[in-house]
Amino acid sequence: LEVAPLPELLRAARRCCQREEASAWLLRSEDLEEQLLLSLERRLQDAGDAGADAFANPFECLEVLAQLRRVPTAFLVSLCTWARRATLLGGGRRGTVTPVQLVLLDDACEARGIGGAAREKLDLAIRSVVAFGVGWEDGPGA
Repeated sequence: LEVAPLPELLRAARRCCQREEASAWLLRSEDLEEQLLLSLERRLQDAGDAGADAFANPFECLEVLAQLRRVPTAFLVSLCTWARRATLLGGGRRGTVTPVQLVLLDDACEARGIGGAAREKLDLAIRSVVAFGVGWEDGPGA
């Protein structure tokens, strides 16, 4: 859990979300699942500004963590920066940021009281996507 790549931990956490879909014969350990989720949460918190960069699409990670109610504040801050970078890169990362994803991130940041530079970056990303369609395939500028 300490050295596994963060995307691997996310895949395992996603399986924790899908308990209902698991086969009845599949043995599960709630203690091990809890350790997995705590490890993912701690490592994302410790990663600081680089947390979102560990994933090809960090919004998938946000969706899983939000479902589990385990979103580290540092991950939200790093995702604000990642979203702004993705919109600045324009065509090189088209399709990576959608208005729905930005709304989810904005709601999570507001709930946590995140402000300052992180919120400014998120606001710029939102403006880019909404006004110019930058960063998503179906935008007005596509």
